[in-house]
Amino acid sequence: MKILNKNFLIKHKFLKHAISECNILKKSSSPFIITLHYAFQTPENLYMILDYCPGSDLDLHIQFRVFEEEEAKFYIAELILAIEYLHINNILYRDLKPENILIYSDGHIKLADFGLARENAKEEINKSFCGTSSYLSPEMSERKGFTKASDIYGIGAVLYEMMSGHTPFYEDDLRTLYTNITQKKLLFPEYFSERARNLLKKLLEKNPQKRIDLEDIKKHKFFKGIEWNELELKNKIIEKQILEMNNNKLAKNRKEENDEEKNEVIKEEKEEEKDEEKELLKNENNAEEKREEEKNNNIGNNTEEIKEEKKPKKKAFVPQEVKERKVVEEEWTTIKKGKKNRKPQ
Repeated sequence: MKILNKNFLIKHKFLKHAISECNILKKSSSPFIITLHYAFQTPENLYMILDYCPGSDLDLHIQFRVFEEEEAKFYIAELILAIEYLHINNILYRDLKPENILIYSDGHIKLADFGLARENAKEEINKSFCGTSSYLSPEMSERKGFTKASDIYGIGAVLYEMMSGHTPFYEDDLRTLYTNITQKKLLFPEYFSERARNLLKKLLEKNPQKRIDLEDIKKHKFFKGIEWNELELKNKIIEKQILEMNNNKLAKNRKEENDEEKNEVIKEEKEEEKDEEKELLKNENNAEEKREEEKNNNIGNNTEEIKEEKKPKKKAFVPQEVKERKVVEEEWTTIKKGKKNRKPQ
């Protein structure tokens, strides 16, 4: 379910885009364009009931890995048929990027999000400036307008990103990005095949007048082995293995991420336990040192007491005069006793 707030649409002047999207989806019957099953509104919101696509979008897959050439060929072939259907019905898509290409339950793509699509666009140039910066064609970057050739450039930008993991001329700075799109030479990773390079050069041609058209794209050697009529009817038994492989790789990557997070948590817990053990051991050592210190202090005090006990007491100082007086007194006492014990003659 897609929900669009009316106040937001009116405030940002997007209401006509929402109505246009609803009209285009209501009329579309391509197997590679998302189906609008029902639409309704409330006083606050507009609602669109669309196909449920459990395979997510191509951007999510690109975040985890790059596509092999055979996989990319399959998905881009279906994207070409979706754009061809729109162009036959004079509709410009104007916002091709991996986020808008969904994977349906049968493994095929569904082109979604027609908010910037333009109805009743024949061969004349559409002057509106729109799209996502990294996927803009050179003519749109220079504000020369948008044509069907601009959608073909978008196919090339998506294919390049699927096989490399990044857009052809990506830069963080917008001015540099636009300069690269309009002037920089197209470079390729070493592992790109010669036929892939040849097709991308023609898709990403800077001059829209010289850019390859859809009929010639379908005849290109890159798509050797693709039965276009069968693919369009979705009768060819293909690529369930691709979907399963993609899902398995996503599941594996998510499991690895979860395992990494789990290992980080375990590592942090172990480090916390080690810190706690260190702190506990430190406290025990401090307590042991304190007990040893107290014990040593007690032993020192006891030794001093023992020394005090063993230390001989000093005799009190007696002056010489007192000593002599005492001797005299003792002698006097002896004489007196002798007198008492003497018998009279």
